[in-house]
Amino acid sequence: MPDLDRFSYAIMGWYHSHPGHTCFMSKTDLSTQRVMFTQPYHCALVIDPVNREIEAFKLLGEGCVTVPFAVVDCKMPRTRRLRYKAGWEPSRTGI
Repeated sequence: MPDLDRFSYAIMGWYHSHPGHTCFMSKTDLSTQRVMFTQPYHCALVIDPVNREIEAFKLLGEGCVTVPFAVVDCKMPRTRRLRYKAGWEPSRTGI
């Protein structure tokens, strides 16, 4: 494991696609998440470009659950969000 103290960023998770198959975590995805992304804040973003779907998942027990997320345009100020996942509201602090 590399010395993470020298970096000014944290890896939050990973993304992959299931074109035309909707967004879900396969057995292989769950195994990858368990082995490579072990921190409680790690998540997996699954994209289905055919159906224009995006879902974020987090491990829970032997399975996983969906978690809220936002798609942000990095060129815009941090307080301007482009799209919100259902059930998630931006905070007043701009985070």
